[in-house]
Amino acid sequence: MSYTEKSRIKDIVFALDNFDIKKAMEKFSMKECQKANIYPDIWNCEDEIDKIKEELIDIIPPR
Repeated sequence: MSYTEKSRIKDIVFALDNFDIKKAMEKFSMKECQKANIYPDIWNCEDEIDKIKEELIDIIPPR
């Protein structure tokens, strides 16, 4: 279980509104995701990097 303090919501919304997914994809690293233990554990599938990037962009559409 987790929660977010009400006082942080404004900053979180601002960060999400200003997140540049295309710029983030330029620096995207499967190895860094694997080191950070980001779920799901798909980060050793280097041959699927283009598909994974597309899926991430679909989740967070470019602004």
